[in-house]
Amino acid sequence: MDNHLHQTLANLAAICEAQFIKRVVFSPGSRSAPLALTFLRNKNFEHYHLVDERSAAYFALGLAKKDLIPTILICTSGTAVLNYAPAIVEAYFQQIPLLVLTADRPPELVDQNDNQAIFQEGVFGKHVLKSFQMPVDYGHTASQVFAQKVMNQAILASVGKRLGPVHVNFPFREPFYPTSDNVTPSENIMVLDYEPSPLQPQFHDEHFLPELINDAKNIWVFGGQSHENFTPHLKHLINDFCQRTGALFFADPLTSLHVNQQVYHYDAWLKTKEVQPPDLVISYGNHFVSKQLKQFMKRNQQVQHVHLQSHEGLADPFFSINYFVETYISSFFEAIQPWIVGKEL
Repeated sequence: MDNHLHQTLANLAAICEAQFIKRVVFSPGSRSAPLALTFLRNKNFEHYHLVDERSAAYFALGLAKKDLIPTILICTSGTAVLNYAPAIVEAYFQQIPLLVLTADRPPELVDQNDNQAIFQEGVFGKHVLKSFQMPVDYGHTASQVFAQKVMNQAILASVGKRLGPVHVNFPFREPFYPTSDNVTPSENIMVLDYEPSPLQPQFHDEHFLPELINDAKNIWVFGGQSHENFTPHLKHLINDFCQRTGALFFADPLTSLHVNQQVYHYDAWLKTKEVQPPDLVISYGNHFVSKQLKQFMKRNQQVQHVHLQSHEGLADPFFSINYFVETYISSFFEAIQPWIVGKEL
């Protein structure tokens, strides 16, 4: 029996705890027993049990969405892993942090007609931010240290500039159960710190954005789906910006964001002929449900369009973005405040 495995897993759970992760969602299975027992015996975690993997993954997604702290998902090997896919895809595009820990067959059993042995390494493809493969054997110190390093990397990847799901695959050989009920973490575990860049834009007299905003007579702000929508501070900043510039605010229905100069039912309004395109659009967020809004912008390519997001990799559902600013949304509206010349409303 490899007790090095269970000692290493206890250390990995302690790393998760030290990185402020508190919730674990389990879907039962024998191959995942080493992982499940490790987290169950650590009473500092909240434990949730859902038999159906698809439901478990969506439940974990909801938990993580509440406070944007990664939720751990644990399942057995084989097709159970694939049942996590729909929620993982949503977590990727909605930028919700999940730490997906999947048990796997050892490599000598994969593609050998062994029961529930599928190709799990990298199984989620581009729908996770990172994918990691753990060692099969933890008997060597280098493997134990490597496992700790991987767990830290996985956690930090899920809560970096771009939040999202991360997959860690654990191949296990039998037997699965420790010979002792008292496996505790080591005194010294590896816990890596992460400080995200403030992404604070710097404006000056020659910067084009203050001039672009002050010259525009008709500004629209598109609020897409973003975790920053949950902060009251952003609502205050957008309210101030709209009041001082006369901008209209278009909130995606899934943001649940309401400000003073908000356009409601804009899908119907945009179909009317009297709608005049704005001089400038400032958008933020990842997803915009409204087809009418996207089609309106595609028909009006002459509109200046600035998009804000806190991570690399620009996606343009409007086919109209001229300027991309990598910044936290609240940082942008804070930095632009002193440069705005108020308009008469």
